[in-house]
Amino acid sequence: MMLLSAVLAVAPIPSNLGSAWAEFSRAPAARLTRTTVEVGTSGYDRQHAQLDFWLRRTVTRGIKQEEQIVWADTRTCARVRPLLASMRDIPVPKFAPIGSSKGPPVILDGIGYSLKAYSDDGMLTESTNIGTPLAEWIEAALKTLEPCWSSRVPQRTR
Repeated sequence: MMLLSAVLAVAPIPSNLGSAWAEFSRAPAARLTRTTVEVGTSGYDRQHAQLDFWLRRTVTRGIKQEEQIVWADTRTCARVRPLLASMRDIPVPKFAPIGSSKGPPVILDGIGYSLKAYSDDGMLTESTNIGTPLAEWIEAALKTLEPCWSSRVPQRTR
């Protein structure tokens, strides 16, 4: 596995939406492109007795780090809630020194995948590369959410 980190100067989230509690990203090593999806809670839907969530996708491209930001939420896209629920089913890797496992060799290029999210046990972070359950989940998540994105910023649930 390869650990990746990047600092992005992303536009702030509107204050009425609060902070993100999860973030996943995809960053091909050979390109100057990074896709980051932040997830936050936009309120409580009393009628359906459930939380509502917002997502913000930021695609950063090129040397100038130009950003394209789009949004989705559980009120306008039925795909969001099951996708977020599936996050709990991502297999978590076991910690092991390099070369001590029977897994695939360390990949020094490829695509970096990362997921940070709060859990019952605190903040969890996983960074990995191609061919892992996290990589598969992120690729499927990005594909699932593709029809949901809009330039409209979600509103807080009242």
